[in-house]
Amino acid sequence: MKNIKYIILVLTCIVMQINHSYAQNPKLDSLLLITTTDTYQKAKKDTTRVNLLNAIALEYIYANGYDKSLEFANQALEIADRIHFVAGSVKAQNNIGSVYYNKGEYDLALSYHKKELLESEQNNFKQGIAISLNMIGIAYHNKAEFDKATEHYFRSLKISEQIGDARTSASS
Repeated sequence: MKNIKYIILVLTCIVMQINHSYAQNPKLDSLLLITTTDTYQKAKKDTTRVNLLNAIALEYIYANGYDKSLEFANQALEIADRIHFVAGSVKAQNNIGSVYYNKGEYDLALSYHKKELLESEQNNFKQGIAISLNMIGIAYHNKAEFDKATEHYFRSLKISEQIGDARTSASS
């Protein structure tokens, strides 16, 4: 009888821990709550929806919920591309690249960050260029390709300073 109680206790703790892993993010909970509203369900797929999907994807990255992050980021990317929302597409690609980076899949991360960079350059989206270059530098750094990392960091820093983006500039 003691063994059964012990097994039930252990299983209960495991289930609670699994549920607890996402529940500790009030911002994520609030963002997900928005997606359940009638207004959201009836809303056309526009920039607001892309921004919300990207925000949810980012919060899942912070919570180590990589599969869910990819799900939301891919939805954002699909809508952003369809409506030609460059900033939303770039952010979605950044989220996807960040997921792969966090999973240690640096080549896949680089692939998405390079797509992000190309789209940013084609649309002269300076902040996107700076962020992309910085993320590419980080991925190269983790691949121990320090010359490439340094090159991308300096390019990111230069653009960040030109546009007055202190946040990206500080991380470059």
